[in-house]
Amino acid sequence: MRMLATLPSRRSLAHQFNRLTRELENAFAGSVSASYPALNLWEDGDHFYLETELPGYQQADLEAYIVGEDQLVLKGRRQPTQDEKAINHRQERTYGNFERTITLPKSVDGNQVEAKFINGVLNLKLAKAAQAKPKKIDIAIN
Repeated sequence: MRMLATLPSRRSLAHQFNRLTRELENAFAGSVSASYPALNLWEDGDHFYLETELPGYQQADLEAYIVGEDQLVLKGRRQPTQDEKAINHRQERTYGNFERTITLPKSVDGNQVEAKFINGVLNLKLAKAAQAKPKKIDIAIN
């Protein structure tokens, strides 16, 4: 007599998949992509401007550093909002630490930086170093 193997039900497969997904999420908790947070960086003749959205972060949980002449380091930490004992049914928002280093196109003056964090948006205004600014050459007429 031939026995047929019983296949798991759709519900059982969905449950197992969700459990595996939660386990993977927990395994990678606190690890955020190197390109996070997404940002915009632009310049004019005297400054670089950086803008990045950081929803759910508090000002006290953010740090920014100028390292060397042309490196900007952003660091932050976002705490989870639910109780540790709660059962997650879906977790798409990331929590934990991030650190991102951006190499600026030119040197900046680390003593002339303005930073504002308003409504979850971080804006930095970084003055270019004197040697990085364009220098106008006066042309004499003979």
